[in-house]
Amino acid sequence: MNPLQDVFISYGRADSTHFAKMLNDRLVELGYTVWFDGDDIPFGVDYQKQIDDGIEKADNFIFVIAPHSTNSKYCGLEIDLALKHNKRIFPLLHVETGVLTKWKKTKDSSV
Repeated sequence: MNPLQDVFISYGRADSTHFAKMLNDRLVELGYTVWFDGDDIPFGVDYQKQIDDGIEKADNFIFVIAPHSTNSKYCGLEIDLALKHNKRIFPLLHVETGVLTKWKKTKDSSV
């Protein structure tokens, strides 16, 4: 891992893994250095220490807001650590398009 990172991505694996990976790839494409657990945690190491180090070394913290992440103990700990280290926090709402389609249909139907 690079000694410093521009961005740390925090997300819930149950519902945002694909979205977080696409976000990571796009940020890297734009030239940012990104800490992303799928790329930055080697096998056989202390997983939590790697995450803590990633947060400490990142200038910015992106929190992907989705049902799983908002209820995740681990995401909560990541946010606490980001706050403790005065990281710039960017909340990013992740909503599946299927959910939006259902909402639109409900909204448009006569009640």
